[in-house]
Amino acid sequence: MRAGNFNSQIVLECLSMFAPAVAMLVSVFDGTYLHYVVPRTKPFLLFAAAVLFCWTAAGLSRVRQPRYRHRAAHALVLAIPALLLLRSSAPLSVSDFSFASSLGDPASEFFEESLRGLPESEKFAFDKWSAVASRPPFEPTMEGGAIIVRSEDFYPLVALLHSDAERYEGIPIRIEGFVFRESVELEENQFILARLLMWCCAADVVPFGPVCEYEGVSTLEEGTWVALEGTVRVGEYEGEKEPRIVVSGIETGLEPERDYIYP
Repeated sequence: MRAGNFNSQIVLECLSMFAPAVAMLVSVFDGTYLHYVVPRTKPFLLFAAAVLFCWTAAGLSRVRQPRYRHRAAHALVLAIPALLLLRSSAPLSVSDFSFASSLGDPASEFFEESLRGLPESEKFAFDKWSAVASRPPFEPTMEGGAIIVRSEDFYPLVALLHSDAERYEGIPIRIEGFVFRESVELEENQFILARLLMWCCAADVVPFGPVCEYEGVSTLEEGTWVALEGTVRVGEYEGEKEPRIVVSGIETGLEPERDYIYP
């Protein structure tokens, strides 16, 4: 091989590893990776980017190595995730969904799956909401005798209410979310104050939140972001106790501080 010539296959292989590594780092530092996966995947993305950079450096050491039969198709495989990560992206919205239960599907499916396949002797009765709320232990933020629900508290708070509804009955609450009424299980004066819950990745995002009772629900537009004040009340759903929020005041026209919530 003449001086100054480069092995085009190795150059392409290096680029195919360097590009997704850069894309991962960009998505981590600008936060767009949260449109695809949960925050706990951040260390894995950084590790993957580091590995790809190391492979790129190792490949560059062989860039002048002669090769008489060049192949390129395999190097283009890694270009796909790079393009997906670098393209402009937007989080999902309520208009992307047509139905969700008031309890949120991922939690139910997670605990059903955890028991599947176990012998009957090893199965035990438990409340899935109690289990969720206890990992890690969670205590709601109180202010002036009212529960204040921040975005990061939304999921554990709803789980806590479901696990111990009677303890919080009658307590004032201030909480934000969007109006979701696509569930066939709702009564005329009810809506779900929802947030988009990502259990693992964008493929399993669902609307999730508590049932609210409000006589003016017909005036609320689907998907409208609201902040409401109300009182926790214990209702019943399919023979089980269910926490609900009786709305006493509501404010519309707000914007979410976070696109998704995470368990």
